[in-house]
Amino acid sequence: MAWAAWRLGGDRDAALELLGEAVLTEKGPLYGPVGLLGDFGPAAASHADRVRHVMEHGDSWLRLRAAVALWSITGEPEPSGSVAEEYLLPIADGGDAYGYFFEALRALARIGTVSPAARAALRTVQGSDRRLSTYRDYQAFLQDEEIRSAIDDVLALP
Repeated sequence: MAWAAWRLGGDRDAALELLGEAVLTEKGPLYGPVGLLGDFGPAAASHADRVRHVMEHGDSWLRLRAAVALWSITGEPEPSGSVAEEYLLPIADGGDAYGYFFEALRALARIGTVSPAARAALRTVQGSDRRLSTYRDYQAFLQDEEIRSAIDDVLALP
């Protein structure tokens, strides 16, 4: 609620304090609204250590959200980029965790950098003729197109 109130013109500092406290006091597995702290950018710097902790110890979805939040807070592409890139390699090796893969692509697009190893993995996936989707109906075509478009976007990064 505090985040929504701030986005609608409310008190930024009060919202940041409430969200930061929620992330600091949560014991997991969700660690409060860690992903929302990234919207505050450098103003959330006092919470960067906790966001980093969540990025290092959370579950897969949470790690990706925390990686983007940490990048937004610090402005540094690492270690956030490396965390996101961890989810690319399994797909290049034939895995099928497309949800994590797509979220990692979105994270890298926001962070704005990609390593040579990740670039090579993405080229491998891009060159494969398999459908990049867990669906087995018409949604498979849509998801495949969406993922392939995201791959193109990330490969276009410097």
